[in-house]
Amino acid sequence: MAFLTLVNFQRARLVSFQRAPTEQVLVSDTESLLLPGVRVVTTRDYPWVAELMGHEQGDVVALASAPYAGMRAVIDSVLDLDRWNVSKAAELVQSVPSSTTGVTAFSGSIDQLGEQIRQQAQDQRHQRSAVLQKASAERAWIGLAAASMHVSPRAFLRKQADWRPTGHSGMAPDIEFDDVALRKATRCVLDPVSLLLLMDLGVDTALASMPTRLVMTPQAVDLLFDWWYSLERVQRGTRGTLVAMPDGRVAIHELTSEHRLHVRRFWLRVKTFITEYVEIVASPAISEKETLNIARVLGPGIVSGMALAKERGWAYLAEELMIYGAARHIVGSPAASLHRFLVHCAQRRWCTDATVVEWLATLIRQGWRWVGYPSYMLATALGLPEARRWRVFKALLMRLRRADLPVAMSALDTLFRQLDAGRYVGVSVRRARELLLAALPPQLTKEHLETWAEQYSGKPHAATRRALKDAAKSRGRMAPLRARIDEEGHVDDVDADALDSRSAEEE
Repeated sequence: MAFLTLVNFQRARLVSFQRAPTEQVLVSDTESLLLPGVRVVTTRDYPWVAELMGHEQGDVVALASAPYAGMRAVIDSVLDLDRWNVSKAAELVQSVPSSTTGVTAFSGSIDQLGEQIRQQAQDQRHQRSAVLQKASAERAWIGLAAASMHVSPRAFLRKQADWRPTGHSGMAPDIEFDDVALRKATRCVLDPVSLLLLMDLGVDTALASMPTRLVMTPQAVDLLFDWWYSLERVQRGTRGTLVAMPDGRVAIHELTSEHRLHVRRFWLRVKTFITEYVEIVASPAISEKETLNIARVLGPGIVSGMALAKERGWAYLAEELMIYGAARHIVGSPAASLHRFLVHCAQRRWCTDATVVEWLATLIRQGWRWVGYPSYMLATALGLPEARRWRVFKALLMRLRRADLPVAMSALDTLFRQLDAGRYVGVSVRRARELLLAALPPQLTKEHLETWAEQYSGKPHAATRRALKDAAKSRGRMAPLRARIDEEGHVDDVDADALDSRSAEEE
């Protein structure tokens, strides 16, 4: 008699087969786990597996396909899938290294194992949450946060539970420093995390029109290779990892073929980008004490690029506030944020405004704390095709609520008047005006709005004048609308603004 465990998305079934030699087979409707001494059989391997799906305890199923043709399968018991996961996880962690599963090996009964594994996983989850909260609060470098969790830095390129990437300060002096560095620099040195961010945005071939290639040091390229090799290379034989769910359950995260292919494609894109659009330039020797000290923290993959930028007068591109600050204030390199570099590329006509405005909107939706852009790019967003227009426009526009008040008022006034003049053909003026009203800075009082409304005189501006007066009368009713738009645009109301400067009071 053979014993087979049948797995679907809800429950597990223990199945016995008459007249079969003693063996143990895992039968599943999807790729399943790697278990010690267990043969895995899926519907992709044998169609007869599908015949067992949906049966309950006591059912007898006659199989007509190999390798069990003519045999009768009896559903001996039905187990909750969670209990099955825990029991099988107990077997799994006994046979593979803890570095693979993230769980140490235990001994005892199945019930004891289940409880110990749950507790271990929950402890790790709480520890991970505490580390991420501290790293986010202290605006830690993504590389350090990733190393502490032993995961790829790519996992930290966007907002998630307990973590938010920290970008540019948004203050006018820092923006001016960026612009000066980009105007003066003949080349730009690319930070390794910024390269990953470019790939995540889909920049790939869009910067082919740049007159000179971007620059990286050999140490920076080596760091990227190390991240892939140690953190994202899927080792042969690894089928999954154990994770703790928010509700306290333990789950198996399977490494599917689609996931493996996705990872492989991403890193092939990184390799192609470096080969075609990046020049590898050797870093100078580092002798300054402060630079050597920061190198011990950040490593040569980061500091070598800063030192090269300082020696050549090139701009070091880094979106993260910690890396940007280290380059500028400790190493003394010309530095610029990555998003400001993308704006610079549009202004130099190395890529289109429409392309850049979508990249910036993506950075905002990913949760970077501050992403600035020139106010004319709001008009660019309104000119995008319908399928992408509103998603991009919302993401950019909601940042106005945290902008320096005169800058925000000027941008809103321009858009109100352009809409009233019928500049945007094919654009829903009513919808655009509602979004502008939702983006009104919160510090505008009822009196401010009433005074502002009176500046829109004449019949062409009647709708805007009436809308601003209504907003003044019902200032409190604008909050639900702002919350709804924020949710639709995947943009939360945080300490970040939309344009080229942030209010000093916000800091």
